[in-house]
Amino acid sequence: MLKLNRPNVLYDDLNRDRFGSNWVEIKAPHDTDNLIEANRNALLEFLTPKEDFFAEDAGHSNRTEDQKHLVAEIPMQDCLDDLLRKLKFTRESDSATYSSLRGVLKRYLENHPNENCLVYLMSANSLEDWKIRTRRLDKKGHDEIQELFQGKNPRIGEVIYPGDREIKNNNLVSIQIHRLHLKDSEGNDIFDEDGNVKYVDVPTLAIWIPEHIGVDIIRQV
Repeated sequence: MLKLNRPNVLYDDLNRDRFGSNWVEIKAPHDTDNLIEANRNALLEFLTPKEDFFAEDAGHSNRTEDQKHLVAEIPMQDCLDDLLRKLKFTRESDSATYSSLRGVLKRYLENHPNENCLVYLMSANSLEDWKIRTRRLDKKGHDEIQELFQGKNPRIGEVIYPGDREIKNNNLVSIQIHRLHLKDSEGNDIFDEDGNVKYVDVPTLAIWIPEHIGVDIIRQV
């Protein structure tokens, strides 16, 4: 609701990010090719020592393997230092919001140093048995993921799976880690100039920020 009283002194546009009771998604985790492998390596470096902390999340007995995830409660400071600061996303719309998010968590931890968060490995039974989900990029020229979250199943009747958006704890920062095979808007593989299929194992994040952590960030573009 705030408005600048001297907007004429700013030469750049302003963007506002709202953190709190919402998901922050990385829309273009494939934006810089040479960072995909670096992000995979950073992810494994973070997860491998913690593999024994993870257990299958609770859910309906009739869930499919895609709908079963591993979850662990990990100190938020570790997640910030050893995961969120190590993963790099270069699309301008992603990187600016992602940087702001890390700033929000850093500030929160200054007053709540012992806070934990939840880390979910989506569609995983183990680090070795971690399903790569297929997602399409949009056809609007943005080259971003159309829809990251798997939906509710079934839509009517007894709920077997509530949908990815409900895989969180409302009161804890919840980090979903996805591995994706990205295809074009028609569902076709994407090839590089040598004819090799691209984007077959792209790590990405979705991060739930609880309401009590929430803040507004205004930044210059």
